[in-house]
Amino acid sequence: MRNMHRLFIILLTVLLCGCDGSDPSTVGAADGLPNLQCVDPDMQVWVGGLPHPGLGPSTLERLGIRSVIVVDAPPPVGGTRATVHLPLKYSGIDALEASHLTYLLATMERPIYIHCHHGTNRAPAAAAIGLIGTGELTAEQGLRLLDRSGTNPSFDGLFEAVRTATPIPDDRREPYDGSDATVDDFALSMSDVDEVFARLEGASERGWTDPQSPADAAELVDLLRVSLDRTSLNEDLLFRRLSEGSIERATALEDALVRGDRTESLREMNSLAATCSACHKRFRN
Repeated sequence: MRNMHRLFIILLTVLLCGCDGSDPSTVGAADGLPNLQCVDPDMQVWVGGLPHPGLGPSTLERLGIRSVIVVDAPPPVGGTRATVHLPLKYSGIDALEASHLTYLLATMERPIYIHCHHGTNRAPAAAAIGLIGTGELTAEQGLRLLDRSGTNPSFDGLFEAVRTATPIPDDRREPYDGSDATVDDFALSMSDVDEVFARLEGASERGWTDPQSPADAAELVDLLRVSLDRTSLNEDLLFRRLSEGSIERATALEDALVRGDRTESLREMNSLAATCSACHKRFRN
């Protein structure tokens, strides 16, 4: 009898750990799905990072995932599950995007996996807002999900969007199938890059006092990643090397700004500017 009781406790622990985030390794969080966690076992909604191309699909299979919502900037590639691309920014989630998320959470077959690049910022914010919209979470519970996910406070637009989110009635949920997530051409992408870069240059000149700078740097990383995939120039080894260098420098800038290290931020900004200038000199015209 004692052995039966012990077996029951072990099985119960495994079941609970599988979806409450207390022991993510039991469901493969370290096996191709970065920062994986379940929002709530009853809701069957998971959040995390970009699936590893070799390991992620098998882990999604183990979790029984039926639908995927990609809120990262680059569009999803392949996959056998129902997948919708709704790219979100680090600066916040607007009313239309909240309506789309609510519609998707209410209509897509669960379990659902919502992922961004890292799995700690946009994905949990998207899940929180969508589930607040359906009435399955309160704003307070949504904020606790951000805290549990390690969402960085520097992205205050995401916190504000969750804090002010409210339930959305059925007749006000805007249908969405991913067709609006159009891929602009390379020139338009680079125009967006220039606009964000200009904001960061201004913030740098002001001594990095702009609270929006970490979100701008994160957006720049996204734009550079997308731009690299949108041009045939990526077949040129020098262009790819310079572009990947720009992505690395922009990522380092984001990390420094999130840490609040102004000296390192300035250093990375100057390095990024030099890398971009080298690429422009060779390829812009």
